[in-house]
Amino acid sequence: MRTTMFILGLGLTLLGCDPEPSASPAAPLEVPELPEHLRAEIGEPVATISGFPVGVNEYNQLAGRKLRTSSGEELTDQERLEVLQELIDQKVLFLEARRLGFDRDPRVQRVMVQILLQSEVYGDIKSADLTEEELRAYYERNRDDFIMPEQVRLRRIFIKAEPTRPNAEAEALARTIYERVKAQPQSFAKIAAETSEGPFRGRGGDLGLVSREPRPGVPVEVVERGFSLAEGGISEPFLAGGGYHILFLTERRERVERTFEQMRAAVVRRAKSEKQQQSYHDYLAEKRDAFDIETFPDRLKRLRVGSGGGPDSAPEPPAGAPSAEEGLGDE
Repeated sequence: MRTTMFILGLGLTLLGCDPEPSASPAAPLEVPELPEHLRAEIGEPVATISGFPVGVNEYNQLAGRKLRTSSGEELTDQERLEVLQELIDQKVLFLEARRLGFDRDPRVQRVMVQILLQSEVYGDIKSADLTEEELRAYYERNRDDFIMPEQVRLRRIFIKAEPTRPNAEAEALARTIYERVKAQPQSFAKIAAETSEGPFRGRGGDLGLVSREPRPGVPVEVVERGFSLAEGGISEPFLAGGGYHILFLTERRERVERTFEQMRAAVVRRAKSEKQQQSYHDYLAEKRDAFDIETFPDRLKRLRVGSGGGPDSAPEPPAGAPSAEEGLGDE
């Protein structure tokens, strides 16, 4: 009933938005025609608003929630009327919001896109439907993704060099600190918290687990020097990335390859996501052909993205295609 709940709640959601005031008057009320599958989902009408239906299934859903807070085992006639009136009020607000053009608000359109994809694209893709052959094939295609690489846990003291201070002065300071930690390796974290000028100072210089793959904020030279250390080893000061580094290797983890059985749950999640992505692209390609799409390259070239306002300083465009996994739970 996710689509039904969208219909129930969209009226109030739309009125919660605050779009730019429109210079043109609101359009006259045009009641949308519900497609056949939505009519079947909401059920036989128990009321209509200018022909727009309130279905028995959505009525029962709201009535069931009210019954849980009611003192009796059945709703009274008055309570039944209250449920119906609440649904009618929501539909009235939805129709009015639509008349005022709230469905043209980009935020509302993004919600509608997600509802569409969940209903028409992702809804039929269930984890339980993925066969053993599909899962094992996915694992074999992506075996490298399920390998835990060799890793080391490093602590670092970082002393800034030029332009903060001359390199010679920075090296002398780093060497003085190195003599302290060499004499008291068990105090490395405490000394790092007192002396390091790097972003991990508050964590006693702990960089966490580091693999051989490049990592933002950690120079390649630091990674290479870290892996060259024995467990418990401390490096002499060395210059890299604008300062002098002193490293302490606290832990080393060897490379581990996980079997299919060990990684089954992760394989299911990722294989399902891949299937959703493929279904998304197939569905979009099919629907795109039904529209006459025209682009204006010259106007696009004149845009100054992010400056705000006007053909020469247009705001940043909305985000692109939604993720197949966005807002989705496992089935």
